[in-house]
Amino acid sequence: MDLVLGIDLGTHGVRTLVVDCEGKIHARTYRHYSRDIKPGGIEEQPLEPVWKGLCEAVKETAGIIDINQQISGLAITHQRGTLLALDENGEPLQAAICDSDSRSWPQAQWLNEHIGGERLYNITGCPPVAFNGLTKILWFYQERPNEASKVKYWASIQDWATMQMTGYPRSNPGSVLRLGVLDIKNRHRYAIELLSTLGIQYSQFIPLLGMKEQLGHLTDSAAKVLGLKNNTKVFSAPGDQPCAVLGTGSIFKNYPVVNLGTSFLSSMPVIEFPEFNNEVPCTLEILPEGKYALELGSGAGTNALDWLVNALFPVESVEYLCELGSHSPAGAKGIRVIPQWWSALHEGGGSILGLKPFHEKEDILRATLEGLAFEVRWALNHLQSITGIYTTKVGVFGGASQNEFFCQLLSNILELEIVRSKTPEASALGAAICAAVGLGWFKTTSEACESMTQVKDSFYPQGGESILYRKEYKIYRDLRSN
Repeated sequence: MDLVLGIDLGTHGVRTLVVDCEGKIHARTYRHYSRDIKPGGIEEQPLEPVWKGLCEAVKETAGIIDINQQISGLAITHQRGTLLALDENGEPLQAAICDSDSRSWPQAQWLNEHIGGERLYNITGCPPVAFNGLTKILWFYQERPNEASKVKYWASIQDWATMQMTGYPRSNPGSVLRLGVLDIKNRHRYAIELLSTLGIQYSQFIPLLGMKEQLGHLTDSAAKVLGLKNNTKVFSAPGDQPCAVLGTGSIFKNYPVVNLGTSFLSSMPVIEFPEFNNEVPCTLEILPEGKYALELGSGAGTNALDWLVNALFPVESVEYLCELGSHSPAGAKGIRVIPQWWSALHEGGGSILGLKPFHEKEDILRATLEGLAFEVRWALNHLQSITGIYTTKVGVFGGASQNEFFCQLLSNILELEIVRSKTPEASALGAAICAAVGLGWFKTTSEACESMTQVKDSFYPQGGESILYRKEYKIYRDLRSN
């Protein structure tokens, strides 16, 4: 039996998923790696543990499948907005600058003033925010000119991993979009005019192939360390969030999908190019077959829960935090948390409001979970307003989607049905779907999604709490705007 391998190089680790043409999982693995987080907005990721984790995860995966099965193709997805500076030998000049690194906010503001948010969005699909790679490139030129002068390629983590596997510098539009340098309306070329205006050579970006094309095959040395067969085909895939749109099946079901991971990001699949919105800086992602996904998220996510575990409450896990939070009543006895420990849209931080002597840790945890769900409602409300698309359901995936209490809380606050994917590793599954299409198993990506994705279960709004939260959201919305 032929199988495909999807690899997701995420923020905290690498996930692998081996599936067949019906989406049945034959193997899955995970390897953790960490970032270096320091004051001053510094968030960097050394690449040696990333490559080590990837090799260990894939090799373990290859050892799990049956001897009569073989992995015929693979595709890699990745954390978008993370920037790598590669030298002429394809080696990194320093650790990767993570998507959440905020040192390039001055460059983002400069772009907004001199290029303009609407113009930048219409050219690249990306707003001028520090999450995107273009601001980090400008930061490099201004703050580290010596390193910038040695750069052969500005690349994503996916591009780098593909080079390690195939020996060739090849990329695809979906991989480089969040670098902020793609021509969004002519998606097979870079935004050459914009780069020229900024004094950046477009030859410093990896050559682009199509979204469904084969990027190469495993070299003998890569196959050995990965435990796969020589010449295993490597296909292109977009970044982690658009891959999740594929992996949840929402691309053909036409409802929004929310990543309940490190940062909560909402995506609305659309056919036509949405106009720029001055109120909130959305990002436009590209999907296969000419489709788009409009994205919005404030940066709030399980990063806030990670902080609570590491800095405030000495508990065993994020899952235990959710369990504790369930012991506090709806409304958390008046505590309100703005969980923007890291913001993708502006400089600033989060806040915990309304603390009283009678409050306990359960109340702080409940308020944090409510704040995270309010952030999702804020993002979805804006996406609906911009696109004019209103739905009765929302798909979810990612770490927090595995917690039933939070899924029910989210349904109550959104006042919508929450559809939980059977496969929580939706980004890895989306990459596997890309490999399946590349191998010719399906004629279209939508056809592959319909065959390879499944729903696990649904959560529905509970009337009493939904009424309460409708009022609470109005208060929260006013607090977060101040």
